[in-house]
Amino acid sequence: MRAVWVEKPHSYQVVDYAEPEPGAEDVLVRVRACSFCGSDIHLIEGKLPGVVYPLIPGHEWTGEVVRAGSRAEGFRPGDRVATESHAACGKCSNCLRGYYTICENYGRRPVHRQVGITSNGGFAQYCAVPAKVLHRLPEGMSFTAGTLMTTAGTAVVGLERCGVETGDRVLVFGAGAIGLLTMQFARFRGAGEVCIVDPVASRLELARKLGAEVTVQAGKDDLDAVLEGRGWRGGPDLVVEAAGVAALQGEAIRRVRRGGRVLLLGIAGGESAPAPLNRVPLDQITIYGVRGEGDRSVERAIRAYRTARIDSSAINTHVFRLDQFTEAFEVFRMKKDGAVKVVLEC
Repeated sequence: MRAVWVEKPHSYQVVDYAEPEPGAEDVLVRVRACSFCGSDIHLIEGKLPGVVYPLIPGHEWTGEVVRAGSRAEGFRPGDRVATESHAACGKCSNCLRGYYTICENYGRRPVHRQVGITSNGGFAQYCAVPAKVLHRLPEGMSFTAGTLMTTAGTAVVGLERCGVETGDRVLVFGAGAIGLLTMQFARFRGAGEVCIVDPVASRLELARKLGAEVTVQAGKDDLDAVLEGRGWRGGPDLVVEAAGVAALQGEAIRRVRRGGRVLLLGIAGGESAPAPLNRVPLDQITIYGVRGEGDRSVERAIRAYRTARIDSSAINTHVFRLDQFTEAFEVFRMKKDGAVKVVLEC
């Protein structure tokens, strides 16, 4: 099969690779589409903690079931599936509470795998994964659109953890895929008004098409003036950092109202920046951090899409073939031609 092989940071190529053999509890899937995540940039640049090199990356993918191992249950050949990346031990205290993305046995094979991070992932024609990380795609959803379900799961579990109250004013930093999905699910859960901030005008145009009530172009518009004009006195009830920019993590804490909540979804790739942490105790601010799609949130995200009240297909702006990985990676990394989500069809 053809696959993307990352030998070490900054060293990758598309190669011929042996088709994986599923273990007893695994399912072999013919990968049909796999999308880039911001963490894939950090992985290739050597800035993502916990990566086990060499490996095939890719943790946001869809495909068709080929065959299942002797103890794998619930799937038949031909089933169309989406995936989540964390195949945790299922037995530690974090896993038992639904926090399996921070499994206490993280990285310890064979009891734990994070597909595309510590074990081979979906930038390949075939991938073998535990049955427990697979979810059936809704009828009518394409494989390409289905790659968003993993990211949608992260947005869902993040908003569930921090709580979106009816009428909340929500400020989102970053109009990439995770920011746009968080904006949509915040509205889905009852937010009163969502403002999304990004430096790229085309991303803000997409945000408006997907339902954002307020958009602010960073570096051009005056965010304070815009929020004051909308009557957001005292600040947002919830601020979400979805850009993976260290400085914006501190900005989120600075801008949230007294007694408000901050949700950190972006991973800043090892960067750090000053943050006004005294505000946290003095103004009783609650900060939430979420790593990936825990608590079976991908499954709930898929159910939400079945209602037809959410349509995020426009987030997938660019599609390439697997052998075009290098070109696709550069388009995604540099945000060329208005790129938001870049997908490789395998």
